[in-house]
Amino acid sequence: MADIRMRPEVPIRILLAEDNESDKHLIANTLKDSGIDFQLDWVQDGDQLMDFLLNRAAFQDRRQFKNPDIILLDLKMPNKGGQETFHEIMNNAELRRIPIIFLTSLVDQDTAVQLMKSGATDYLSKNRLNPESISRSIRYAMELKYREELRVKAENVATRLGRVLDNAAHEIFIFSMDGHRIMQANRGARRHLGYSAEEMLQLRPLSFMPNISEEKFSELLKPLVIGETTEVCFETVQQRKNGSRYPVDVQIQISRLEAPPVFFALVQDLSERKMSEAKLEQAAFYDSLTNIPNRSLFKERLSHAVAQASRTNQFPAVVCANLNRFKAVMETHGADVCETIIKTAADRLKECLRDGDTAARVNGDEFMLLILGSGQETDLIKIAERVVGAFQKPFWVDRHELHLTASVGLSVYPGNGKDAETLMKHASTAMYHAKEQGRSNYQLFNPSMNAKAFGRLAIENSLRHALERNEFQLVYQPVFDVKSNQITEAEALIRWNHPEMGLVYPNDFIPMAEQSGLIVPIGEWVLRNACLQCHLWHNIGMSPLSVSVNISVQQIKQKEFSELVENILRETNLKAQNLILEVTENVFMENLDTTLDTLSKLRKIGVAVAIDDFGTGFSSLRYLKDFSINVLKIDQSFMRKITRDSDYAAIVESIIRLAHNLGLQVVAEGVETDQQLDFLKKNNCHRVQGHLFSHPLPADELAKLVLNNRAVHQTRKV
Repeated sequence: MADIRMRPEVPIRILLAEDNESDKHLIANTLKDSGIDFQLDWVQDGDQLMDFLLNRAAFQDRRQFKNPDIILLDLKMPNKGGQETFHEIMNNAELRRIPIIFLTSLVDQDTAVQLMKSGATDYLSKNRLNPESISRSIRYAMELKYREELRVKAENVATRLGRVLDNAAHEIFIFSMDGHRIMQANRGARRHLGYSAEEMLQLRPLSFMPNISEEKFSELLKPLVIGETTEVCFETVQQRKNGSRYPVDVQIQISRLEAPPVFFALVQDLSERKMSEAKLEQAAFYDSLTNIPNRSLFKERLSHAVAQASRTNQFPAVVCANLNRFKAVMETHGADVCETIIKTAADRLKECLRDGDTAARVNGDEFMLLILGSGQETDLIKIAERVVGAFQKPFWVDRHELHLTASVGLSVYPGNGKDAETLMKHASTAMYHAKEQGRSNYQLFNPSMNAKAFGRLAIENSLRHALERNEFQLVYQPVFDVKSNQITEAEALIRWNHPEMGLVYPNDFIPMAEQSGLIVPIGEWVLRNACLQCHLWHNIGMSPLSVSVNISVQQIKQKEFSELVENILRETNLKAQNLILEVTENVFMENLDTTLDTLSKLRKIGVAVAIDDFGTGFSSLRYLKDFSINVLKIDQSFMRKITRDSDYAAIVESIIRLAHNLGLQVVAEGVETDQQLDFLKKNNCHRVQGHLFSHPLPADELAKLVLNNRAVHQTRKV
């Protein structure tokens, strides 16, 4: 029996219903002798008792509105007797929980027994009342009351817990240790799995965990059963009633408060998390545009292939493919067209692969293939030819037929590298070597390529410091008027005085400057110094000599280029009509809108514009009119053949005639023989330049040549 002295509700509140005051004193004294700590309230009949219980305000000075712990109820009372009062109390849901002990005479004991069957706690005979009997009866009643309170509390907790479990988003199961029978499953579990509450009670956890065997499940739960751990966690797949499956995280604990102990399982649906993880993995390892592997995943797969090579006898090879003329297409047609080209290129490369191979996009227009095979050169050549051939077909984008070839480099394990980084680097080196050998071809890596690559790298590194070290210089090639034989202008040409390599010509460093972006500051340096030099020449009597400067595509693309030219003219005090800017045909084709706008602004300033190397590009003749060109410069490649090849002679004649018809000046470059000069004079070419007249000269030597040339002509006039 519970020790009621340990309960916080002391003293025990006793309500006595007794009409006889002498009996009231007897009961009070007996209670005192029993040793029970109590507080006694007294009413004299059933009506007063019900008033006390239902209208407690009348007794607030004694009761403080609290129900008694026990009612001692005399069976025989005037007005409303004990039996009638008892039934009234039993019909009240709140009051019926109060233990009732009847006080009877010997003749009323049978009635008291019947009332106990109806819910009374005990009865005491007034004739046999003593401290021991009243103490025992009251303690028994308090124990029953205490147990009832615990039951009600447990019931309330269970009700609240049931609501919590059912409202939980996750799946919650309670299942037995013997046979793992499901004893309870919350609403979340039923909703996720598609079973009713009744169906759940007929199942076991393994009924919807198809990937876990009975033996495996017992092994997972064993640490819980033997007390090695308090929780077991694992991931698995659950199967719904309709057969669909979804990933879950399972956490199982054991409760030993129950008899026998039971398992509690919390199951969380991982579908969204797995989808998020898949998206993160996709973003981390796959190219967002083409959905093929990116550099990171390619390198990881290549490293794995290298590690497995000796065991599988499959020696990985790397194919590096780069699109040619991609930048030109980007600048002409825009990003949307280029994205379509990249997607098409990726699809074509995937068609070149076999099972187990990998295609990846490692850079903007650069792809790499991981080829698993014997590593034989003949096999690699077939693959390289397949890749090159895949890009010889035109790309059709928005009804545009675009031709982009590919340059391809190859490296193979272990001859060209024993790790992924080296193999990728060497394949890239071979690809750049293929570009240098001519577009739309492939090259197998060999060590000599590295030496050349290191040489290029050394030049590029030196080039970055050449401006600040004042290593550049300008030389000037004179341009002669065909009729007067006088020098009318000088073309500024850059040279690089390298501290170790000596004099470096433009063809050996300008392409690098364009690729690295250094051409913009270098081009500005050339323009400023050429304008300044022309002004200095004018100061010594060489006016109206003009200077021509070559402009790169990167310079033309600058939004403020016309403002830069205007500022330099202002800084150097050179008149705009004494400056000629030379651009190649391809500049027009690659930047139509930008070039038209920039050249229009330059013409407003008064600067003349010349098309350099005319005849070697792919421009439409109508652009000569649209861009308001001043000068056509015929490329020197035509000069070498005009006296030996009638077709070339006809082309040059046509260019000169076209220039005359459009009102343009025409300059022939690379004139080296008298026969070439005679041909040009016959066809009324305006001006010429070339080694027949003079090599490019330093500024002071050109000044002497111009002044002497003018002196000779002045003498002839005299």
